[in-house]
Amino acid sequence: FVWDGLAQHYKQITVGRLPESWQHLLLQQAKDQTSSAVGAFTRRTQGWLNRFEDMMHSEKSDRRAKENKMMSELGMIQQDVTWKDDKGKEHKLKDVFLES
Repeated sequence: FVWDGLAQHYKQITVGRLPESWQHLLLQQAKDQTSSAVGAFTRRTQGWLNRFEDMMHSEKSDRRAKENKMMSELGMIQQDVTWKDDKGKEHKLKDVFLES
C-alpha cells in the first residue's frame, strides 16, 4: 500500500504479489548467469584435476602420453615444430614446451 500522510488516506493498495522492478529482474539475471558460469568453470577445473590425478598414477610411457595430451590441450606444447636457419636448412623438433 501507499499511504498519503497529508491527506490521511491510502493512495494505492496492491493485493497479491508486488510487481518486480526492472532493477530486480536485471540483478536476478546477473546472479543466474554468474552461478551458471561458476558452475561450468568448477566442473571444468574438477575434470582437469581428475585427469591430472589419473596421469600421476600412471606409469612410464602411458604417463608421458597423458602428459603430452594434457599439455597439448592446455596450449602448453606445440608438436612437430619446424624452422629454417640462416642458411635455409630446415630443422624439425618433435615437441616444444611453451613457457609463459
